[in-house]
Amino acid sequence: MFDLQLAPYFAIGGLSFAVMFTTLTVSPIFLAKPPYSLNASEIGLTYIPIGICMLAGSFFGGTLSDASYARLGKGGRCHDGRLTWLLPVIWIMAAAAVGFGLTLQHGVHLAGPIVFQSVLGFGDSALAPAITGFLGSCRPAQAGAAGSVLLF
Repeated sequence: MFDLQLAPYFAIGGLSFAVMFTTLTVSPIFLAKPPYSLNASEIGLTYIPIGICMLAGSFFGGTLSDASYARLGKGGRCHDGRLTWLLPVIWIMAAAAVGFGLTLQHGVHLAGPIVFQSVLGFGDSALAPAITGFLGSCRPAQAGAAGSVLLF
């Protein structure tokens, strides 16, 4: 399954997944402390916007990946057509990860970390179908393994 040409896509997908779920794990620790001082139920409610953004991101990413592939794929010869729109999403996710950390560190209003975490969720969910579609079209016989490796 290891192929140097596909390694960057596995790295991007894996890092995206890792950053998103790290923020999901870290946020309750910070939200339970001052200045937020939220209880368990209130912390649970902060996951609603993130979940909505992740759901929207999966529809957006899959649809955009398929449309991009149809427009740029040239009859299946260019699998990279699925990935042409990913670079801006990756940069936005990087900025959102930094913003998430800074808002928690400086105790900014609760909306700050939730917005940045929602952007991360949207981006991660948009990247996943595009990268798994790309890996599956590059290695159709190993498509299931590619998806499994991407999600650790």
